[in-house]
Amino acid sequence: MTIYSPNNERKRVFLASVQNLEASAEDVFALICPTRRYEWDANWNCDLVRSDSGVAEYKAVFTVEDDEREMGGTWVVTRYDANERIHFFRMNADRVTESNWSVFTNPNGGSTLHVEITESGLTDAGDAQVGAITDETFVEWVGGAAKLIDARAAKSDADRYAPNRQADGSFAAAKDLAALVVSADAHATVPREALHSMFSPVREYEWEPKWYCQYAHNYSRDMEQGEIHQVTDPFFADFGTWATIRCDRPERLTHMRINDDRVTIYDWTFTPAADGGTDLHWELTDIGLNEEVAPHILVMKPDHLAKVWQKVADQWSTYVTTGKPMEIDDSNYVGMPVYDPDTGEAMTFEKLKSIYIKHLQDTGQM
Repeated sequence: MTIYSPNNERKRVFLASVQNLEASAEDVFALICPTRRYEWDANWNCDLVRSDSGVAEYKAVFTVEDDEREMGGTWVVTRYDANERIHFFRMNADRVTESNWSVFTNPNGGSTLHVEITESGLTDAGDAQVGAITDETFVEWVGGAAKLIDARAAKSDADRYAPNRQADGSFAAAKDLAALVVSADAHATVPREALHSMFSPVREYEWEPKWYCQYAHNYSRDMEQGEIHQVTDPFFADFGTWATIRCDRPERLTHMRINDDRVTIYDWTFTPAADGGTDLHWELTDIGLNEEVAPHILVMKPDHLAKVWQKVADQWSTYVTTGKPMEIDDSNYVGMPVYDPDTGEAMTFEKLKSIYIKHLQDTGQM
């Protein structure tokens, strides 16, 4: 275990444990799931917010209220490679948890479970929680979970239970208060190596005049997997705690933001273009976490979005080649065109801000 505080005073802990199980890798992997955990964890309870399959999948979201075991918060599946690897990201007011589970088939039968956890404090209370974690308690917990998973895998499917299990044994999709998935393509005239670095929260100061963030955890003060930063202005479109959950230079980048109201995931891919520039593909997933904010999830028109995205790509290309800062106007200040969910008409930033202020007041956050 290593504890240190990169670039600030917040604590971060890395822990790892390897366990051998008698069950197959496929059976073990299926039980590492917020839905199927009910089958082996007697104290488990979660609210599945988003899952098309009703079980674990990429971008599945669930919330947990479990202060006694310090598991409370919003959880997101940030990587899902079937029967091999699943990553979870948890955020609450005090700490961030990155929980990575991998399963391997043993040549002589059974499987090996490898669990890696990164715990990161966001507040003094979170630092205290993180600082109290020991290798011994973590290994004991993983070992106990492995025994429960092994025992459950040996039982018949008739013993399956979950609140969303249906009569035929399948699992119903999550209630999905509101979820928006939208994508767009653009082209930049600069190589992808130069463009990829523009997405760093440090370099965003160079081209976004209104940008401000606070680092919670970062080693190089540049973009890297596991980097965490916070946008603390509630009236800025990017308000919340952000993490870089995938950083494959220069091919791919995934950022995720969580606040009390929503989970937002940005996926970018960078492909070399014939002219020496970069073809970009951008996908946004925006998920509401409560009924109050769900009606105000951004409604984006793909054709308008594509135009804005191309405009931004042009501005990045200009900045990389000339050093000219990005120009900000009403059309791109909040990043994307925002539409009133009731009328379908474009909302001004002031109207969007007034809606959000009322929401903060009504929910006691302001």
